[in-house]
Amino acid sequence: MLDKPRNAVHYPHVTAVSNRTYDEYELLPLTETPATAAFVLEDVEPLRTGSKICGFVKRSNCEEISELHAAGVICYDPEQQRGWRITYRDGVEQRRQYVIKQSKVKEIAQAIAENREYNRVRTVNARHGHVGLAYEPYDADTPRLGRLHMFRLNANDGIDGLLTIPDSAHRQEGDKWFAERIARGKQQSFSPEHAGFTPDTYDLILIITLTDKHGEGESHYEHNELITKSSSTRRAFLEGGEISPANWIVHELLRINPTTRELVEVYENSISANSPRIITFSTLAKGVEEGWTAWTSQSTKSKVAREIDAALRMAREEVPEWDILPFARRRLERQNALYSQAIVQRAMLRIFGDWYAINEQDGTPHNWERWRPLLRRLKQPHTYASFTGEFLSRENPLFFAEPGGIYQLNKAARQRKQTAEKHGTSFELDPLHDLTVQNTRGSLDYMYEQLRDFFAYQPIQLGLAISESEAT
Repeated sequence: MLDKPRNAVHYPHVTAVSNRTYDEYELLPLTETPATAAFVLEDVEPLRTGSKICGFVKRSNCEEISELHAAGVICYDPEQQRGWRITYRDGVEQRRQYVIKQSKVKEIAQAIAENREYNRVRTVNARHGHVGLAYEPYDADTPRLGRLHMFRLNANDGIDGLLTIPDSAHRQEGDKWFAERIARGKQQSFSPEHAGFTPDTYDLILIITLTDKHGEGESHYEHNELITKSSSTRRAFLEGGEISPANWIVHELLRINPTTRELVEVYENSISANSPRIITFSTLAKGVEEGWTAWTSQSTKSKVAREIDAALRMAREEVPEWDILPFARRRLERQNALYSQAIVQRAMLRIFGDWYAINEQDGTPHNWERWRPLLRRLKQPHTYASFTGEFLSRENPLFFAEPGGIYQLNKAARQRKQTAEKHGTSFELDPLHDLTVQNTRGSLDYMYEQLRDFFAYQPIQLGLAISESEAT
């Protein structure tokens, strides 16, 4: 049983220890280190927090930044930053692209060429566990400057380079564009004599931070000094559950259940019509927060995740549309039904919370089997007015209510309606082609209320509802 925490709606701010220090990276003294460094960076100065080295800084330039990228020293790791823009065709991934705007890259490069670029700071991460470091001062008596030896420790973590880019990807791509395309391009659009500098004399500050995988995401989430702002889903994913228990629970659901992980979109705010996924990370987190706040705290979040996972597993057994589907079936579901709509997903998480509350009251907190007969009703014929079909069919007129309801007319339907009204003719609604689901507070509440009435799980009605289902 989960005890309801006091003041459960107030989440304490929890700060993870993500900043690392040099002593956690330091290898054996260079004279005793058998491995050969993957790269040696010259003229590096340590940054300190108290007596400990917490990072390094180096005076660099556009030419060197470009060379470090070309040599594979610096790389962009989409998994820990803005992520990928994925193109699907019939549910199959076709292409992945970095979320970088080429137009912004060119703008930055041109600003550099015209000496109008004001931010000269570039940041890279030395990820703990991915690289080892050995700092060698030039002079033991005055160790202000030295060389930084970098050793690759993990060749199988999917990272191409030694150092990853947290927030300055556009700027570093701009440095490369200036050095490689403008200053040395075929069009000869840059004149060093006129500008007064070259790519190797345009000074920049390169900061090397010491952090871990979580810290990279936290850096992106907290500071987000990006020219192209990441999506709310991506920021929610990278937040890592350190501030919100609901967010942590969703990370845990993805970790403990591969099916859940396969169904959740962690990059974009919306689901592509060609994507096999059915819910975004941020939508799932909102549903958990709405339905399970009363039981969620830092001390209970792991138990809550297991209860929600049990509910999801049971629901997927009864409703195939909530499980992984062949894409042809997923396309038909999206055209004809509402199972994978965000408002349904969030409503069901609230209902799972209601069911858990009833379980607790009855002293059987883990008894999800009692709710299986109610879920089966979703796949049985339902009659409302002149409609007969599955309750979550897009043709169910229960959801057409005005005001209220869950739909709005799409652009083509609005134009047809306006034309019909202008000519005094009747407008015939096609539910499968004219209506778009709207994700508003009103539509969310409306769907929850209708599902709750459909399941009829109030304590007085519960026994009757289940006995009728079992009888059929």
